[in-house]
Amino acid sequence: MNQGQRLYGLGELGAAFGVTNGSGTSFLYSPALGYSWSNGLDLGVKYEGLSKGGGNLGQVALRIAYGFKL
Repeated sequence: MNQGQRLYGLGELGAAFGVTNGSGTSFLYSPALGYSWSNGLDLGVKYEGLSKGGGNLGQVALRIAYGFKL
């Protein structure tokens, strides 16, 4: 493996605040996996889940990014 190429994992926890009247606060969690190449290209997939009042809402997202060398 070339230097700069790597597989990575990421986990986030937090709170989501609604902006409409009576929407309240929800628990938010987001695990992710990705791979970055030494040329700056980065690909990842992540799941975002929201739990509130016994119900769950979620989505899967694909991330394609490029990191510029500054």
